[in-house]
Amino acid sequence: MFVTKQWYVAATSEEVSDKLFQRWLLNKPCVLYRTNSGEPVVLDDRCPHRRFSLSKGTLAGDILTCGYHGLSFSPEGNCVRIPGQEKIPPQIRARKLPAVDKYGLVWVWFGEEDQADENLIPDFHWMEKDGWTVNRGYREMACNYQLLVDNLLDLTHETFVHKATIGHTELAEVPIEARQNEHTVHVDRIVRNCDPPPLFSQCVDFSGKVDRYQLIRFEAPSFVWIDARAVDTGTNDFSKGLRWEVMNLITPATTEKLHYFWGVSRAFGYGDSKTTEKIQKAIEQTFDEDQTILEEQHELLKLDGPNDLMMAVHNDRGVTLARRMVKERIERENGVDA
Repeated sequence: MFVTKQWYVAATSEEVSDKLFQRWLLNKPCVLYRTNSGEPVVLDDRCPHRRFSLSKGTLAGDILTCGYHGLSFSPEGNCVRIPGQEKIPPQIRARKLPAVDKYGLVWVWFGEEDQADENLIPDFHWMEKDGWTVNRGYREMACNYQLLVDNLLDLTHETFVHKATIGHTELAEVPIEARQNEHTVHVDRIVRNCDPPPLFSQCVDFSGKVDRYQLIRFEAPSFVWIDARAVDTGTNDFSKGLRWEVMNLITPATTEKLHYFWGVSRAFGYGDSKTTEKIQKAIEQTFDEDQTILEEQHELLKLDGPNDLMMAVHNDRGVTLARRMVKERIERENGVDA
């Protein structure tokens, strides 16, 4: 089960064009395209007639025609033509999901249409922040979305999984501090007087040891911001050194697959293409390493029985709070007392 009264990212804005394409979102196939005026459209990718994929049909102007029996639909999902039939029953329509462009992404709302308030879209303004340079990416992973959220909320694994980029020995030995506000979970870790990890040293010329900050914020069901900073030890001068905002936007495709949209917006090396290229390569390598771990973990979890539980340690405190928050959201949506 998923949180459904929620905006999720369906695609990057560049992916959505005048070509039909299918994307599974929350266990449902959706068809995405743009109208002649540039508006994104997301419909249930099942023709209401015989459930054939509308994404395998044709798009002429703004009208989508099913490739099985030729029923045609407007961007609102209304049926506008049935071959050989003049009267069109109003119940023959494709479900439309509210969709908007924001932050270079196409967001889709899965709740009731009249509740689709764009002000509820999570704040990812760092994707477009003046004076900051952003790297972006997208990938699919063959695992449950909560495993990736877990991964981002406990960065202890950087020491062991990402040794060549963002990991270093001292990180794993410093415990996290986790707390929950009404709508967010915060996980903070400050590592003082440590060696800068390899990628940091490649991007910024530190004088020696650094104080490293990982300030993580989670919003249910699947959005994680990581305010990552490193400054020369003892200076506390955050206008210098390294600072970037790692933005993680995770959309469940099914219970066993996810869509991972990410951005890393930095406050140093503005417009420096070499730094941008270096960061892109390192982050893709880092996420390759995470993907290998998470997909294997997902498969091994299938061996668990109903009484098996993953064991928790102190650094799982943020993970535990986040999972509880998601569970409570799902229960409220389904009328269950949390």
